[in-house]
Amino acid sequence: MGAEEGQAGNRERISELKSDIRRAESQVEKTIESVREKGTYWRLLGLKYMDYGMWGEAAAAFDEVVKIYPEHAFPLYNRALSLGQLSLSADTQEQRMAYLLRAEQGYRRAISIDPRFTPAMYALAVLLVFEFDNMLEARNLLENYLEIERSDINARFLLAQVHIEFGDDKEALSLYGEIREIAKNEDDINKADELYRLVERGDYEL
Repeated sequence: MGAEEGQAGNRERISELKSDIRRAESQVEKTIESVREKGTYWRLLGLKYMDYGMWGEAAAAFDEVVKIYPEHAFPLYNRALSLGQLSLSADTQEQRMAYLLRAEQGYRRAISIDPRFTPAMYALAVLLVFEFDNMLEARNLLENYLEIERSDINARFLLAQVHIEFGDDKEALSLYGEIREIAKNEDDINKADELYRLVERGDYEL
C-alpha cells in the first residue's frame, strides 16, 4: 500500500507541475504579446511624429522601439533620420554635431544588420558627403547602393558630384548620360543636361 500511495502522490505532483508549467507558458505568451504591442505602439507613434515634423519626440519614440527590437534596421534608420533632422535646429555647433554623430551611428548599425538596407545606405552617403567630407567612403557606398537600386536618379547625381570632387569628370559625365537615358522626370533630364555641359566645358563649380 505504501508504494502505491507514493506512486499516486508522485503522479499528482507531476500533474500539478505540468499545470504550473502550462500556466507559466500562458503568462509568458501574454507578456511577449504585450511587449510586441508596446513596440507597435511606439513605432506607429514615432512615424506619426515624423509626419508632423516633431523630430525630438520621434527620436524618443524610436528609442523605445529599438529597446524592444535592437536587431531591426527600420527603427534604427527612422531614429537616425529624426536625429539628422534635429541637427538642423540645434542651438550650438556642438549639439548639432552630437545629433549628426548619433545619426551616423544609427545608419551604420542598420547597415550592419542588413547590408542591403538601401535607405540607410543612401542616408549615410548624404551625411558623409555634406557633413563629414568623407568622399571615398561615400563613393563606395553609393556604388554599392546603385548595384541594388539600379534606377535611382538622386544617387546618380550625388555619385557624379563625388566623382567630380575626385577630379574624375569622365565618370561624372557617364552618370549624367545614364540619367538622361533613364529619367522620366523632365526636370531631372534638364538638370543632367545642364550639368553634363558644365562638366564637359570645365565650368562646373563645387
